[in-house]
Amino acid sequence: MKPSIMYLWKSIALNPESAISDKYLDLSSLDIEDALIVAYPELSFCTLVDILQRLGTSTSLDTSKVFANYGFLFDSKMSQLLKIIPQLPLSFLQWSQKHSLSPRDLFPLMSLKSPLDISCSLEKIGELSISRNLGAQILELTVECYLTIGDETSLLANIKNGDQWLQHLKTLRFPNTTKSDLNKEKELLSLPWTKDLNTRWLRQGDRSGVEIRFFASNQKELLHHVKQLQTIVTQAETKTHDSP
Repeated sequence: MKPSIMYLWKSIALNPESAISDKYLDLSSLDIEDALIVAYPELSFCTLVDILQRLGTSTSLDTSKVFANYGFLFDSKMSQLLKIIPQLPLSFLQWSQKHSLSPRDLFPLMSLKSPLDISCSLEKIGELSISRNLGAQILELTVECYLTIGDETSLLANIKNGDQWLQHLKTLRFPNTTKSDLNKEKELLSLPWTKDLNTRWLRQGDRSGVEIRFFASNQKELLHHVKQLQTIVTQAETKTHDSP
Protein backbone atom coordinates (compact mmCIF):
# COMPACT_ATOMS: atom_id res chain seq x y z
CA MET A 1 0.00 0.00 0.00
CA LYS A 2 1.34 3.42 -0.94
CA PRO A 3 1.90 5.92 1.89
CA SER A 4 -0.97 8.38 2.36
CA ILE A 5 1.41 11.20 3.25
CA MET A 6 4.35 12.77 1.45
CA TYR A 7 7.54 13.14 3.45
CA LEU A 8 9.72 16.12 2.57
CA TRP A 9 13.32 16.81 3.48
CA LYS A 10 14.57 20.22 2.38
CA SER A 11 12.00 20.22 -0.44
CA ILE A 12 13.07 16.74 -1.58
CA ALA A 13 10.26 14.17 -1.68
CA LEU A 14 11.55 11.08 0.07
CA ASN A 15 8.64 9.01 -1.19
CA PRO A 16 7.78 10.56 -4.58
CA GLU A 17 5.34 7.72 -5.37
CA SER A 18 2.88 9.53 -3.08
CA ALA A 19 3.53 12.96 -4.54
CA ILE A 20 -0.13 13.39 -5.45
CA SER A 21 -1.04 13.38 -1.74
CA ASP A 22 -2.18 16.72 -0.31
CA LYS A 23 -0.79 15.71 3.09
CA TYR A 24 2.86 16.18 3.83
CA LEU A 25 5.31 16.21 6.70
CA ASP A 26 8.48 18.29 6.63
CA LEU A 27 11.39 16.33 8.11
CA SER A 28 14.05 18.97 7.42
CA SER A 29 14.84 19.30 11.11
CA LEU A 30 16.19 15.74 11.08
CA ASP A 31 19.37 14.37 9.56
CA ILE A 32 18.56 12.81 6.19
CA GLU A 33 19.48 9.35 7.57
CA ASP A 34 16.90 9.69 10.37
CA ALA A 35 14.34 11.22 8.00
CA LEU A 36 14.52 8.07 5.85
CA ILE A 37 13.69 5.95 8.90
CA VAL A 38 10.54 8.02 9.46
CA ALA A 39 9.51 7.70 5.80
CA TYR A 40 10.44 4.01 5.57
CA PRO A 41 10.35 2.36 9.04
CA GLU A 42 11.17 -1.06 7.56
CA LEU A 43 13.06 -1.76 4.37
CA SER A 44 14.53 -4.83 2.73
CA PHE A 45 18.09 -4.57 1.47
CA CYS A 46 17.25 -4.33 -2.24
CA THR A 47 14.49 -1.79 -1.64
CA LEU A 48 16.90 0.33 0.41
CA VAL A 49 19.44 0.23 -2.41
CA ASP A 50 16.72 1.24 -4.88
CA ILE A 51 15.73 4.26 -2.76
CA LEU A 52 19.33 5.40 -2.33
CA GLN A 53 19.87 5.15 -6.09
CA ARG A 54 16.69 7.13 -6.66
CA LEU A 55 17.84 9.90 -4.35
CA GLY A 56 21.17 9.93 -6.14
CA THR A 57 23.33 12.98 -5.49
CA SER A 58 20.38 15.15 -4.42
CA THR A 59 21.30 14.48 -0.78
CA SER A 60 24.53 14.09 1.12
CA LEU A 61 24.10 10.73 2.84
CA ASP A 62 26.17 8.93 5.43
CA THR A 63 25.73 5.56 3.76
CA SER A 64 27.09 3.60 6.70
CA LYS A 65 24.56 5.21 9.05
CA VAL A 66 21.67 4.59 6.66
CA PHE A 67 22.53 0.90 6.45
CA ALA A 68 23.10 0.66 10.21
CA ASN A 69 19.62 2.12 10.81
CA TYR A 70 18.17 -0.85 8.95
CA GLY A 71 20.42 -3.44 10.55
CA PHE A 72 22.90 -3.86 7.69
CA LEU A 73 26.67 -3.70 8.17
CA PHE A 74 28.31 -1.40 5.66
CA ASP A 75 31.78 -2.82 5.07
CA SER A 76 34.05 -3.49 2.10
CA LYS A 77 31.94 -6.46 0.95
CA MET A 78 28.78 -4.38 1.09
CA SER A 79 30.48 -1.57 -0.82
CA GLN A 80 31.48 -4.04 -3.54
CA LEU A 81 27.98 -5.51 -3.67
CA LEU A 82 26.44 -2.06 -4.14
CA LYS A 83 28.46 -1.67 -7.34
CA ILE A 84 26.97 -4.92 -8.65
CA ILE A 85 23.29 -4.24 -7.86
CA PRO A 86 22.72 -1.68 -10.69
CA GLN A 87 23.93 -4.24 -13.25
CA LEU A 88 21.30 -6.84 -12.32
CA PRO A 89 18.26 -7.47 -14.58
CA LEU A 90 15.11 -5.61 -13.54
CA SER A 91 13.04 -8.78 -13.20
CA PHE A 92 15.59 -10.24 -10.76
CA LEU A 93 15.73 -7.02 -8.73
CA GLN A 94 11.95 -6.93 -8.47
CA TRP A 95 11.92 -10.57 -7.34
CA SER A 96 14.68 -9.79 -4.81
CA GLN A 97 12.69 -6.87 -3.40
CA LYS A 98 9.49 -8.91 -3.20
CA HIS A 99 11.21 -11.73 -1.30
CA SER A 100 13.46 -9.47 0.84
CA LEU A 101 16.75 -11.06 -0.17
CA SER A 102 19.58 -10.26 2.22
CA PRO A 103 23.10 -9.19 1.24
CA ARG A 104 24.25 -12.72 2.17
CA ASP A 105 21.86 -14.16 -0.44
CA LEU A 106 23.48 -11.95 -3.09
CA PHE A 107 27.12 -12.32 -2.07
CA PRO A 108 27.68 -15.26 -4.52
CA LEU A 109 27.44 -12.71 -7.35
CA MET A 110 30.70 -11.18 -6.14
CA SER A 111 32.57 -14.31 -7.31
CA LEU A 112 31.81 -13.45 -10.94
CA LYS A 113 33.78 -11.08 -13.13
CA SER A 114 30.43 -9.60 -14.06
CA PRO A 115 26.81 -10.48 -13.17
CA LEU A 116 26.13 -10.20 -16.90
CA ASP A 117 27.83 -13.59 -17.20
CA ILE A 118 24.64 -15.19 -15.85
CA SER A 119 22.12 -12.50 -16.85
CA CYS A 120 19.77 -15.03 -18.50
CA SER A 121 19.71 -17.12 -15.32
CA LEU A 122 19.00 -14.05 -13.20
CA GLU A 123 16.13 -13.08 -15.49
CA LYS A 124 14.80 -16.64 -15.25
CA ILE A 125 14.81 -16.49 -11.44
CA GLY A 126 12.79 -13.28 -11.65
CA GLU A 127 10.32 -14.74 -14.11
CA LEU A 128 9.60 -18.00 -12.25
CA SER A 129 7.22 -18.05 -9.30
CA ILE A 130 9.68 -19.47 -6.79
CA SER A 131 10.30 -18.88 -3.10
CA ARG A 132 13.18 -16.95 -1.60
CA ASN A 133 14.85 -20.11 -0.29
CA LEU A 134 14.63 -21.92 -3.63
CA GLY A 135 15.78 -18.87 -5.57
CA ALA A 136 18.75 -18.30 -3.26
CA GLN A 137 19.83 -21.93 -3.69
CA ILE A 138 19.52 -21.67 -7.47
CA LEU A 139 21.52 -18.44 -7.49
CA GLU A 140 24.36 -19.94 -5.44
CA LEU A 141 24.56 -23.12 -7.53
CA THR A 142 24.29 -21.16 -10.78
CA VAL A 143 27.35 -19.13 -9.84
CA GLU A 144 29.28 -22.25 -8.76
CA CYS A 145 28.37 -24.13 -11.93
CA TYR A 146 29.24 -21.18 -14.15
CA LEU A 147 32.65 -20.83 -12.50
CA THR A 148 33.23 -24.54 -13.11
CA ILE A 149 31.76 -24.91 -16.60
CA GLY A 150 32.08 -21.38 -17.99
CA ASP A 151 28.95 -21.71 -20.10
CA GLU A 152 25.58 -20.37 -18.99
CA THR A 153 23.60 -22.14 -21.74
CA SER A 154 24.04 -25.58 -20.16
CA LEU A 155 22.73 -24.25 -16.83
CA LEU A 156 19.33 -23.46 -18.36
CA ALA A 157 18.66 -26.63 -20.33
CA ASN A 158 14.91 -27.42 -20.57
CA ILE A 159 13.98 -25.59 -17.36
CA LYS A 160 10.24 -25.66 -16.60
CA ASN A 161 10.10 -24.90 -12.87
CA GLY A 162 12.31 -24.06 -9.91
CA ASP A 163 12.51 -27.56 -8.43
CA GLN A 164 13.56 -29.07 -11.73
CA TRP A 165 16.13 -26.32 -12.23
CA LEU A 166 17.66 -26.85 -8.78
CA GLN A 167 17.98 -30.60 -9.41
CA HIS A 168 19.59 -29.94 -12.79
CA LEU A 169 22.15 -27.62 -11.20
CA LYS A 170 22.90 -30.15 -8.45
CA THR A 171 23.53 -32.77 -11.11
CA LEU A 172 25.99 -30.46 -12.85
CA ARG A 173 27.68 -29.37 -9.63
CA PHE A 174 27.82 -32.75 -7.89
CA PRO A 175 27.75 -35.44 -10.63
CA ASN A 176 29.19 -38.23 -8.45
CA THR A 177 26.74 -37.56 -5.62
CA THR A 178 23.84 -37.46 -8.07
CA LYS A 179 24.87 -40.76 -9.66
CA SER A 180 25.18 -42.38 -6.24
CA ASP A 181 21.75 -41.06 -5.22
CA LEU A 182 20.16 -42.41 -8.39
CA ASN A 183 21.64 -45.87 -7.83
CA LYS A 184 20.50 -45.99 -4.19
CA GLU A 185 17.09 -44.62 -5.13
CA LYS A 186 16.64 -47.27 -7.82
CA GLU A 187 17.71 -50.02 -5.41
CA LEU A 188 15.46 -48.98 -2.52
CA LEU A 189 12.41 -48.12 -4.61
CA SER A 190 12.65 -51.49 -6.36
CA LEU A 191 11.62 -53.18 -3.11
CA PRO A 192 8.02 -54.46 -2.99
CA TRP A 193 6.41 -51.40 -1.38
CA THR A 194 2.66 -51.79 -0.93
CA LYS A 195 0.18 -49.14 -1.99
CA ASP A 196 -0.48 -48.36 1.67
CA LEU A 197 3.10 -47.15 2.10
CA ASN A 198 3.80 -43.91 0.28
CA THR A 199 7.50 -43.61 -0.53
CA ARG A 200 9.75 -41.03 -2.15
CA TRP A 201 13.49 -40.43 -2.38
CA LEU A 202 14.63 -37.39 -0.43
CA ARG A 203 17.90 -35.54 0.20
CA GLN A 204 18.31 -33.59 3.43
CA GLY A 205 21.60 -31.74 3.60
CA ASP A 206 24.43 -34.24 3.14
CA ARG A 207 22.16 -37.27 3.66
CA SER A 208 19.75 -38.95 1.29
CA GLY A 209 17.27 -41.76 1.74
CA VAL A 210 13.74 -43.01 1.28
CA GLU A 211 10.88 -41.29 3.08
CA ILE A 212 8.00 -43.58 4.09
CA ARG A 213 4.54 -42.35 4.99
CA PHE A 214 1.45 -44.25 6.06
CA PHE A 215 -1.79 -43.54 7.86
CA ALA A 216 -3.20 -45.57 10.73
CA SER A 217 -6.49 -44.77 12.45
CA ASN A 218 -6.17 -47.52 15.05
CA GLN A 219 -3.70 -49.94 16.60
CA LYS A 220 -4.64 -52.75 14.24
CA GLU A 221 -3.80 -50.68 11.16
CA LEU A 222 -0.57 -49.52 12.79
CA LEU A 223 0.55 -53.09 13.46
CA HIS A 224 -0.37 -54.02 9.89
CA HIS A 225 1.92 -51.33 8.48
CA VAL A 226 4.72 -52.23 10.87
CA LYS A 227 4.55 -55.88 9.69
CA GLN A 228 4.66 -54.69 6.08
CA LEU A 229 7.81 -52.70 6.84
CA GLN A 230 9.39 -55.64 8.63
CA THR A 231 8.75 -57.83 5.60
CA ILE A 232 10.36 -55.29 3.27
CA VAL A 233 13.36 -54.85 5.58
CA THR A 234 13.86 -58.64 5.65
CA GLN A 235 13.75 -58.80 1.84
CA ALA A 236 16.22 -55.91 1.61
CA GLU A 237 18.64 -57.67 3.94
CA THR A 238 18.30 -60.90 1.95
CA LYS A 239 18.94 -59.06 -1.28
CA THR A 240 22.05 -57.42 0.20
CA HIS A 241 23.47 -60.76 1.36
CA ASP A 242 22.81 -62.32 -2.04
CA SER A 243 24.60 -59.53 -3.89
CA PRO A 244 28.15 -60.39 -5.05
